[in-house]
Amino acid sequence: CTGPCNGTLILRSGSSYLHGLRLLLTPHAVLIGLLTGAVWWDIRYRRIPNALIVTGLVLGVLSATLKLGDINLPQAIIGAFIGFGFFIVPYAFGRLGAGDVKLLAMAGLFLGPLATCKAALYAMMAGGGLALFYWAVMQTGKGNAVGIRRKDLPYALAISMGVAVEMLT
Repeated sequence: CTGPCNGTLILRSGSSYLHGLRLLLTPHAVLIGLLTGAVWWDIRYRRIPNALIVTGLVLGVLSATLKLGDINLPQAIIGAFIGFGFFIVPYAFGRLGAGDVKLLAMAGLFLGPLATCKAALYAMMAGGGLALFYWAVMQTGKGNAVGIRRKDLPYALAISMGVAVEMLT
Protein backbone atom coordinates (compact mmCIF):
# COMPACT_ATOMS: atom_id res chain seq x y z
CA CYS A 1 0.00 0.00 0.00
CA THR A 2 1.42 3.38 -0.97
CA GLY A 3 -0.40 5.73 1.34
CA PRO A 4 -2.78 5.54 4.23
CA CYS A 5 -4.52 2.15 4.29
CA ASN A 6 -7.32 1.23 6.59
CA GLY A 7 -7.83 -2.31 5.34
CA THR A 8 -10.22 -1.43 2.51
CA LEU A 9 -9.60 -2.24 -1.11
CA ILE A 10 -10.14 0.68 -3.44
CA LEU A 11 -11.02 -0.30 -6.99
CA ARG A 12 -9.72 2.22 -9.44
CA SER A 13 -10.68 2.39 -13.06
CA GLY A 14 -8.28 0.24 -15.03
CA SER A 15 -7.02 -1.71 -12.04
CA SER A 16 -6.48 -5.42 -12.50
CA TYR A 17 -8.94 -6.11 -9.67
CA LEU A 18 -11.71 -4.24 -11.46
CA HIS A 19 -10.87 -5.93 -14.75
CA GLY A 20 -11.07 -9.34 -13.09
CA LEU A 21 -14.45 -8.44 -11.58
CA ARG A 22 -15.78 -7.42 -14.98
CA LEU A 23 -14.55 -10.68 -16.46
CA LEU A 24 -16.39 -12.68 -13.79
CA LEU A 25 -19.65 -10.85 -14.44
CA THR A 26 -19.72 -11.03 -18.22
CA PRO A 27 -22.77 -12.63 -19.81
CA HIS A 28 -20.61 -15.46 -21.13
CA ALA A 29 -19.33 -16.24 -17.63
CA VAL A 30 -22.93 -16.33 -16.39
CA LEU A 31 -23.84 -18.65 -19.28
CA ILE A 32 -20.93 -20.96 -18.44
CA GLY A 33 -22.16 -21.15 -14.84
CA LEU A 34 -25.70 -21.95 -15.94
CA LEU A 35 -24.51 -24.60 -18.40
CA THR A 36 -22.30 -26.16 -15.74
CA GLY A 37 -25.31 -26.45 -13.46
CA ALA A 38 -27.37 -27.96 -16.26
CA VAL A 39 -24.68 -30.55 -17.02
CA TRP A 40 -24.45 -31.53 -13.36
CA TRP A 41 -28.23 -31.94 -13.06
CA ASP A 42 -28.50 -33.80 -16.36
CA ILE A 43 -25.74 -36.27 -15.52
CA ARG A 44 -26.94 -36.82 -11.95
CA TYR A 45 -30.74 -36.81 -12.40
CA ARG A 46 -31.22 -37.03 -16.19
CA ARG A 47 -33.25 -33.84 -16.21
CA ILE A 48 -32.65 -30.09 -16.33
CA PRO A 49 -34.66 -28.15 -13.75
CA ASN A 50 -37.02 -25.47 -15.01
CA ALA A 51 -35.78 -23.14 -12.26
CA LEU A 52 -32.33 -23.16 -13.85
CA ILE A 53 -33.80 -22.46 -17.29
CA VAL A 54 -36.03 -19.63 -16.03
CA THR A 55 -33.09 -18.09 -14.15
CA GLY A 56 -31.06 -18.22 -17.36
CA LEU A 57 -33.88 -16.71 -19.40
CA VAL A 58 -34.25 -13.81 -16.95
CA LEU A 59 -30.50 -13.19 -16.81
CA GLY A 60 -30.20 -13.45 -20.59
CA VAL A 61 -32.97 -10.92 -21.18
CA LEU A 62 -31.49 -8.58 -18.55
CA SER A 63 -28.04 -8.92 -20.08
CA ALA A 64 -29.31 -8.08 -23.54
CA THR A 65 -31.58 -5.28 -22.32
CA LEU A 66 -28.77 -3.64 -20.37
CA LYS A 67 -26.37 -4.33 -23.27
CA LEU A 68 -23.85 -6.02 -20.98
CA GLY A 69 -22.57 -8.21 -23.80
CA ASP A 70 -22.16 -7.93 -27.53
CA ILE A 71 -25.81 -8.38 -28.50
CA ASN A 72 -28.99 -6.37 -28.02
CA LEU A 73 -32.46 -7.59 -27.04
CA PRO A 74 -33.82 -8.28 -30.56
CA GLN A 75 -30.70 -10.31 -31.40
CA ALA A 76 -31.02 -12.22 -28.12
CA ILE A 77 -34.66 -13.09 -28.80
CA ILE A 78 -33.86 -14.25 -32.33
CA GLY A 79 -31.01 -16.35 -30.89
CA ALA A 80 -33.42 -17.96 -28.43
CA PHE A 81 -35.89 -18.82 -31.20
CA ILE A 82 -33.10 -20.25 -33.33
CA GLY A 83 -31.89 -22.39 -30.43
CA PHE A 84 -35.42 -23.58 -29.81
CA GLY A 85 -35.94 -24.28 -33.50
CA PHE A 86 -32.81 -26.39 -33.88
CA PHE A 87 -33.89 -28.95 -31.29
CA ILE A 88 -37.69 -28.91 -31.47
CA VAL A 89 -37.81 -31.49 -34.28
CA PRO A 90 -35.63 -34.06 -32.47
CA TYR A 91 -37.77 -33.43 -29.38
CA ALA A 92 -40.95 -34.03 -31.40
CA PHE A 93 -39.54 -37.42 -32.45
CA GLY A 94 -38.60 -38.32 -28.88
CA ARG A 95 -34.84 -38.04 -29.42
CA LEU A 96 -34.24 -35.14 -27.01
CA GLY A 97 -35.83 -34.03 -23.78
CA ALA A 98 -37.70 -30.77 -23.36
CA GLY A 99 -34.96 -29.52 -21.04
CA ASP A 100 -32.41 -29.85 -23.84
CA VAL A 101 -34.56 -27.76 -26.16
CA LYS A 102 -35.07 -25.09 -23.49
CA LEU A 103 -31.36 -25.12 -22.61
CA LEU A 104 -30.25 -24.25 -26.14
CA ALA A 105 -32.96 -21.59 -26.35
CA MET A 106 -31.66 -20.11 -23.10
CA ALA A 107 -28.09 -20.16 -24.44
CA GLY A 108 -29.35 -18.40 -27.57
CA LEU A 109 -30.34 -15.40 -25.45
CA PHE A 110 -26.70 -14.95 -24.48
CA LEU A 111 -25.17 -15.84 -27.86
CA GLY A 112 -27.32 -14.19 -30.51
CA PRO A 113 -28.43 -15.63 -33.86
CA LEU A 114 -25.22 -16.58 -35.68
CA ALA A 115 -23.39 -17.88 -32.63
CA THR A 116 -26.45 -19.95 -31.65
CA CYS A 117 -26.49 -21.59 -35.09
CA LYS A 118 -22.82 -22.46 -34.77
CA ALA A 119 -23.20 -23.65 -31.17
CA ALA A 120 -26.12 -25.90 -32.17
CA LEU A 121 -24.09 -27.47 -34.97
CA TYR A 122 -21.12 -28.00 -32.65
CA ALA A 123 -23.49 -29.46 -30.05
CA MET A 124 -24.84 -31.93 -32.60
CA MET A 125 -21.29 -33.01 -33.43
CA ALA A 126 -20.47 -33.34 -29.73
CA GLY A 127 -23.70 -35.28 -29.25
CA GLY A 128 -22.68 -37.69 -32.00
CA GLY A 129 -19.33 -38.24 -30.31
CA LEU A 130 -21.03 -38.70 -26.94
CA ALA A 131 -23.44 -41.23 -28.48
CA LEU A 132 -20.51 -43.19 -29.94
CA PHE A 133 -18.83 -43.19 -26.53
CA TYR A 134 -22.02 -44.44 -24.87
CA TRP A 135 -22.42 -47.10 -27.54
CA ALA A 136 -18.82 -48.28 -27.03
CA VAL A 137 -19.29 -48.49 -23.26
CA MET A 138 -22.53 -50.44 -23.71
CA GLN A 139 -20.77 -52.87 -26.06
CA THR A 140 -18.30 -53.77 -23.33
CA GLY A 141 -21.19 -54.87 -21.15
CA LYS A 142 -20.09 -52.53 -18.38
CA GLY A 143 -22.53 -49.70 -19.08
CA ASN A 144 -24.74 -50.44 -16.08
CA ALA A 145 -21.70 -50.72 -13.82
CA VAL A 146 -20.70 -47.12 -14.57
CA GLY A 147 -24.24 -45.76 -14.54
CA ILE A 148 -24.87 -45.62 -18.29
CA ARG A 149 -28.28 -46.79 -19.37
CA ARG A 150 -29.62 -47.30 -22.87
CA LYS A 151 -31.35 -44.23 -24.34
CA ASP A 152 -30.08 -42.12 -21.48
CA LEU A 153 -27.70 -39.58 -22.96
CA PRO A 154 -27.16 -36.39 -20.90
CA TYR A 155 -27.36 -34.04 -23.87
CA ALA A 156 -26.72 -30.93 -21.73
CA LEU A 157 -23.08 -32.02 -21.87
CA ALA A 158 -23.11 -31.92 -25.69
CA ILE A 159 -24.92 -28.56 -25.71
CA SER A 160 -22.40 -27.12 -23.26
CA MET A 161 -19.52 -28.42 -25.36
CA GLY A 162 -21.03 -26.85 -28.47
CA VAL A 163 -21.51 -23.52 -26.73
CA ALA A 164 -17.97 -23.64 -25.33
CA VAL A 165 -16.46 -24.33 -28.76
CA GLU A 166 -18.44 -21.43 -30.22
CA MET A 167 -17.36 -19.06 -27.46
CA LEU A 168 -13.71 -20.04 -27.92
CA THR A 169 -13.67 -19.61 -31.70
